[in-house]
Amino acid sequence: MLKNSHSSLFTSLDALLAWEKKALLTGDFDELPAICQQKSHLLETLEGLPPEDRAALDQLHQAAHRNQELLESALAGIREVARRMAQLRKVRDSLDTYDANGNKSSLHIAKTDKLAKRA
Repeated sequence: MLKNSHSSLFTSLDALLAWEKKALLTGDFDELPAICQQKSHLLETLEGLPPEDRAALDQLHQAAHRNQELLESALAGIREVARRMAQLRKVRDSLDTYDANGNKSSLHIAKTDKLAKRA
């Protein structure tokens, strides 16, 4: 892929970005902390590269950008699920009605942990 004196570093980062992409696409978010730690270490190493070697990073930059978009999409999905679950809890716990004048009234439903059994 990249031919220069730092090819093993680039190969490692490329493999790490592929692992991150797979984790994001499959929803395996438990992998992300380990990936982040390794990526941070590799990026620190890359900071010391001379400018001529940095030009070879374009492909890796594109992969990292793609993964960032995937991560943002995953976070948006998680936020949407949380919002929807909050709506469902509200529907389950209360009833909103409107009177003839259009005034809203909320009726909160008491929860009971008892199960009534009738013969």
